Amino acid sequence: MSDCQNPSCANQTRTKYCSQSCAAQVNNRKYPKRTPNRRPCAQCGEQSLPERVFCSKLCRETARPARRDAREAQRDLIPQMGVSAFRELLAGLSGHNTLGGQLELTRETPERRDMSDRKLATIETVAEIHPIPDADAIERARIRGWDVVVRRGDFQVGDRVVYFEVDSLLDITDPRFAFLGSRGVRTDAAGNRGHVLKTARLRGQYSQGLVLPLAEFPEVDNSLLGVSDDVTDVLGVVKWDAPVPACLAGEVRGMRPSWIPKTDEERIQNIVALLDANFLEWTPTEKIDGTSASFAVDRVTGDFHVCSRNLDLLEQDGNTLWAIASRLDVKRKLLADLEYHVGLEGTNTLVLQGEVYGEGIQGNPLKLRGQHFAAFNLVADGVTLPRAHWPEWVLGTSVPVLDLSYPKTVEEALAQVETLKSSISPDRLAEGVVWRCSQAHVALPSGSSVRGSWKAVSSKYLLKNDR
Repeated sequence: MSDCQNPSCANQTRTKYCSQSCAAQVNNRKYPKRTPNRRPCAQCGEQSLPERVFCSKLCRETARPARRDAREAQRDLIPQMGVSAFRELLAGLSGHNTLGGQLELTRETPERRDMSDRKLATIETVAEIHPIPDADAIERARIRGWDVVVRRGDFQVGDRVVYFEVDSLLDITDPRFAFLGSRGVRTDAAGNRGHVLKTARLRGQYSQGLVLPLAEFPEVDNSLLGVSDDVTDVLGVVKWDAPVPACLAGEVRGMRPSWIPKTDEERIQNIVALLDANFLEWTPTEKIDGTSASFAVDRVTGDFHVCSRNLDLLEQDGNTLWAIASRLDVKRKLLADLEYHVGLEGTNTLVLQGEVYGEGIQGNPLKLRGQHFAAFNLVADGVTLPRAHWPEWVLGTSVPVLDLSYPKTVEEALAQVETLKSSISPDRLAEGVVWRCSQAHVALPSGSSVRGSWKAVSSKYLLKNDR
């Protein structure tokens, strides 16, 4: 980072200037004719182009945590409460820790905002191009660890592109995505309508995502972006989320407390470097297609929290997560563990996380009766505990542990799960495998540190279950 070269500006930047306005001031350049339509940057207030939310990458990265919380709240609460009721909730909770005072619904077309922190659209470079047997018109492009079927000759190795991941909801009123309309259109709970990118198979080749030339997106400033930089917000891409089943909806206490970690696992296609960490201890577990749940106790306050992915739910008859908590007597057992379990002396918070699955959830792909819980994480005061430190009752509810060798390549990781049968329903396909490291975080060669877990999802399963 260095100082912006505009003498009147004190911002830090990775480029020569922190914003377009600073560059214009120094070089005595004028903005294009559309400058009267410019709007202020959402972070620093500098004037920016009309299709931009931020004037620079620095501002976008600075604002990311607060914007992520706002998007997640909007995604989970609007479908259950409606926009008007959600605005009232914000007004009532403004300044409280529950929402951090960071939520905002006053921007134009807020319902078009992406509802998660997942990078759905990124700047990438085509890494490989390979022919597809018996296919003259199409070929396979490798983007990071993803394979995408593209038209022959459209791309060359080294081309800069925009890559859209599966689960992206793309607005087909945008001429660049209009060709997807004939392949199906869906509308989510917030009213966003478009085509959802799903796993496909063409001439025997799986294809996941969409690749388009970077040149088709003039609103993306090439000078501010590098490989794998996120342009989800810039392009208005929204994550597709299926409607929430009635058994999982309920009255909301607030947002998931910050000391309860998220349950997301990254796909191996996005963190290929973790495959080089085969010298560490990894445990393969079955990935179950359900909905995540977190049960947490706080020794100091005595509070018990039952949370979905992002929401803290009030106890309510008919809610599956609370029913699971009651059936397993989770609150009493977690509080007892804080008092008596070896290694938890002095611990104030304990969080049990796992997958709820069965009837009424995700179409019940394992064809089970009733609703079930399988634990995959135990977190004490923010530290993820290795399985060796889990109490016996938690181990008894664990997701199935599999007998697999740690893969060396993405291809091997995906081959392991392609036809894998579920340990829970042996006549059904498993969704995939989650690999968990004995270390909570793993250092990558780049110097960054990532969570010590990743998932490989079966393309065959995704195709069969329309995921």
